[in-house]
Amino acid sequence: MPHGNRKKRDEMQVPNIAADGCTIKLLSGRGKSILHVLIEGEAPLPVHCGGLGICGNCRILFGGEPGPPLTTVEKRHLVKEEIRAGVRLACQVKPKNGRQIRIIKPPSITKWRTIDEQELPLMPFPNMATGKFPGAGRYGLSIDLGTTHIRAALWDLAKQVRLAGKSCLNPHNRFGADILQRLDASARSAGSERRMKQLMAGIVSELVEDLRNDGHLQNGIIGSVVVVGNTAMLTLLAGNNQGLLLNPLNWTREIDVQPQCPDRLKSAMGIPCEASLHLVPAIAGFIGSDLPAAIIYTGMCRDARRTLLIDFGTNSEIAFWDGESLWVTSAAGGPAFDGCGISCGMPAAPGAISRIQKGTDGSTFACDVIGNDDPKGICGSGIVDAIALLLEGGALRPSGKFNPGFHMRGFRFQFKKRDMVLKPIDVDVFQRAKAAIAAGVSTVLHQAMIDPGDIERIHVCGAFGRHLSLVNAKAVGLLPDLTDDRFVISGNAALGGCERLLTAEHRQFLIDDIRDRVRTVDLARSTFFADAFAAHLFLRAAGFGIEQQHFHQKSKE
Repeated sequence: MPHGNRKKRDEMQVPNIAADGCTIKLLSGRGKSILHVLIEGEAPLPVHCGGLGICGNCRILFGGEPGPPLTTVEKRHLVKEEIRAGVRLACQVKPKNGRQIRIIKPPSITKWRTIDEQELPLMPFPNMATGKFPGAGRYGLSIDLGTTHIRAALWDLAKQVRLAGKSCLNPHNRFGADILQRLDASARSAGSERRMKQLMAGIVSELVEDLRNDGHLQNGIIGSVVVVGNTAMLTLLAGNNQGLLLNPLNWTREIDVQPQCPDRLKSAMGIPCEASLHLVPAIAGFIGSDLPAAIIYTGMCRDARRTLLIDFGTNSEIAFWDGESLWVTSAAGGPAFDGCGISCGMPAAPGAISRIQKGTDGSTFACDVIGNDDPKGICGSGIVDAIALLLEGGALRPSGKFNPGFHMRGFRFQFKKRDMVLKPIDVDVFQRAKAAIAAGVSTVLHQAMIDPGDIERIHVCGAFGRHLSLVNAKAVGLLPDLTDDRFVISGNAALGGCERLLTAEHRQFLIDDIRDRVRTVDLARSTFFADAFAAHLFLRAAGFGIEQQHFHQKSKE
C-alpha cells in the first residue's frame, strides 16, 4: 500500500493521531494523556506501569515550542541532558491539537522465534490419539497465552510428531506490563477492549502465516487448536467476561472464558471454521488453565512424593501436591521475572544476559548472553544473579538498600562490551516480585500444614527457570533452601501440557482429573499471606523455614 494511502487510512480509523515514520501528529486528545492517545491510536510505547509514572519508559521528544512545565514524576526519571533536549514522559503530559512528537524508543516489532528442544523437551505422552484427529485437517496447534510471552507448538496429529515450536512477545504489553493494568485499560475504553481482542486473535493469525511461510504446514489445514493461559488473556481473546476479574468477589470463582461467537474468533485467528477450537477453562479467578497444563506436563499428581510447582511469570502460579489434594494459587509477581519493569531488563531472548558471575580479577563481572549476541539487557535469571552478587559483596543490605559508599543511583556492572546499571528502584521491583512468590508458597504450605523441609520435589517452570542459578535463587530467598537434588527445571511446562491436551485421546478426562483434586487458596483474603509478604521482602536465604515455624506458632496463639 502506498505511503500516502496508509497515512490517510490511519487518520480515518484513528482520528486522534497521524503517523509519518517515527513522527506523530496529535490531532485530538480529548483531555487524555499523550500515552493513552498513542495507545488508542495504535502507536504504542514500551510502557510497563500502565501510565502510572512508575517505570519512566514512555519517553517522547517534543517538536516545536516547549511543552507544559515538568511534573514531579518527570523530574525524578529524567536527567538534565534529557530535559534540555525536550524529552518528556507521555503519561504525564496532555496533548494539544497539532502537537508533533517523536517516540524515542519504539517497542520492538512482534516476531515469532523458534523454540529449541532445550526450552521445550518432548515428553513421552501415554494414550496419544494415534491416527485420530478432529476437524478439517491433520495439523494441530497448541497455544499458551502468557502475560509477557505467547508460545505455540504445531503438531502433525496423524504422525503424532511436533513440527515446530514458536514464541513471541504478547502485543498487549502496550496496555501495561501486568494483568490488572490491561484489564483496567479494557474497562475504561471500548476502543481499547476491541483492540486488545483484535491483537490477540491477530497474533495467532500471524503465527499460522509464519508456519505456512516456513513450510511446516505445507498444503495442510489446521484441524484442531487447544489454548491454555491465564484467565485474563483467555477472556481478552474470547472477548467475554474480562471485566469480572476487576471485582475481588470473582477471584475465587470460575469465570467463563469461552467466546460467544466461536466461528468469528476462528476466522480472526486464521483457522478454518471447521476446525476444533478448545479454550481450556480456567480454575478460578486469576488461576488460569496454564497451571493445570503445567501439572499435567510434570506428572506431579502421578507421584507419591510431596511436590511443589512454581510457574514463574508476570502472573506466577503455584501448586502443591500432598498426595491427595492439589493446593493452588496465583501470585502477582509482576514482570520482573521476565526482565520487564527493570530499567536494564529485557525478556529472555537473544541479547539478554542470563547469567552473571564474578570476573577472575574480583572487580569485574563475566556474563552469559543468550544467542552469544552482544548484551542488550538483563533477563530475570540474570537479575537474580546480580542481586545475589551484590548481597555477597556487601553492596546491598538484606533490606534491599545500598550500603554507604555505593552510588545512590545504583550499581554499575562492567562487562566487556557494555555496562549495565542496576538501580535502587530495580531492586525494589525485584523484592516485591520475590516476596509475592515466596509468600504465596509459604501460604500454600501453611494451608496444607506442611513444613518446607518436607517438600520432596520442586518443579521450577517458565522460561525464567531455564537459566536460573539455584544457588543464587536460594541466597536471595526466592526458592526454599533445600538440596539441589530436589529441584527439577521443567521449562515451558504450560505449553508442554497444552501439547499433551492437544494429542490426548481423552482430553476432558485429564482436565477433570486435575480439577477434582484442586483446593484453591485465596491470597487476597489471607492475613497469613500479608505477614509472610512483609517478611519475605528481605533478601536472605532460609527464610521459608524460619518464617514457617514463626507463623505456625503465631496461628496457634
